[in-house]
Amino acid sequence: MNRFSIPRQICRASVLSLLLLGGFAFPASGQRDFSKVEVENLPVAGAVSMLTGMGGNIGVSAGEDGILIVDDQFEELSERIAAALDGLDAGATRLVLNTHFHFDHPGGNAEFGRTATIIAQENVRKRLAAGSSVQGLVSSINKLIETLPEDTVLIPGHGPVSTMADLTRYRDMLLETIESVRRHMGAARPLEKIVEAGLPDTWESWGTGFISEERWIATIHRAYSPANLRSGR
Repeated sequence: MNRFSIPRQICRASVLSLLLLGGFAFPASGQRDFSKVEVENLPVAGAVSMLTGMGGNIGVSAGEDGILIVDDQFEELSERIAAALDGLDAGATRLVLNTHFHFDHPGGNAEFGRTATIIAQENVRKRLAAGSSVQGLVSSINKLIETLPEDTVLIPGHGPVSTMADLTRYRDMLLETIESVRRHMGAARPLEKIVEAGLPDTWESWGTGFISEERWIATIHRAYSPANLRSGR
């Protein structure tokens, strides 16, 4: 299996384009039923498309010199993913870009790595984990909003193809929910009471998908706990 590293700025753009509106973890593949999963190819723009199946979305760039995919879901779905890629008539899959370590994103490496080169930023290569903070996520998204054109099309880690307006709303959700939890923390309320209070009604529907409201509150609470703030995490 061939692997090499790419610069941090390239990885960061790729990671965020796939993590927008996405989650932070996924159950191990051994707990999933793959028998009825269908892998579907959805056109995005030009030679770029997105594969859906189970778990994280797969970004696809198909050209005359072959195919690049961003993540490869689960090993159990490799044959179905390969069949969908064959339908593009663009040659072999030459490059696989790993964004992070969660089971539903690099699980197909064992199969695709037999013939393709696997690319990852150096920290992902070390432990297949991009490793980021909540505030780091906000800062990176702000940078994308400042630099990307308004007509940019985004492939999220989970969910439908998105626009810059979707990205801005996602950033607003992050800021408002972080502020809400931190207000509770500033009032010395324990995590259990913060979860009980919930998040602002504006974002209620966002807690019914891949990441539950309770889990997101706990993530914010952990990120802004005194111990983590002291360690710079």
